[in-house]
Amino acid sequence: MHLSVGVGGGGGGGGGGGGGGGGGGGEEEEEEEEEEEEEEEEEEEEEEEGEDEEEEVEEEDEEEEEEEVEEEDEEEEVEEEEDEEEEEEEEEEEEEEEEEDEEEEDEEEVEEEDEEEEEEDEEEEEEEEEEDEEEAEEEVEEDEEEVETEKVEEEEEDCP
Repeated sequence: MHLSVGVGGGGGGGGGGGGGGGGGGGEEEEEEEEEEEEEEEEEEEEEEEGEDEEEEVEEEDEEEEEEEVEEEDEEEEVEEEEDEEEEEEEEEEEEEEEEEDEEEEDEEEVEEEDEEEEEEDEEEEEEEEEEDEEEAEEEVEEDEEEVETEKVEEEEEDCP
């Protein structure tokens, strides 16, 4: 009994080979155990390979997502820059139009002022002409009166 326990187990951990005849049976069990261990190792390797592949796929997916996000960010930045440039151009155009409008208004004001000045000058000239005519008429009347008074005086002198 003592011997059978020593020989039979052989790493079986309680297999024991059923007692005494255990020499041959122990070897088969060892082979089975080795096969099982190999199968387990292979399974573990396959699992590890599978996990590695999954990790690689996940990493690739993450990289693709990061690239897509970066591309989207770049596109957004480009669009924002283009929008800003368009807004600046529109603002510049508006400012130019406003300046042109102001210049036109200024020109119109200047033209109106010039016209008003011309009208005032014409009115002043007309008034001066009228005054000159009136003065001339008055002078003529005065001259006529003088002539008449001289005639009357001469007639009075001629008459005794």
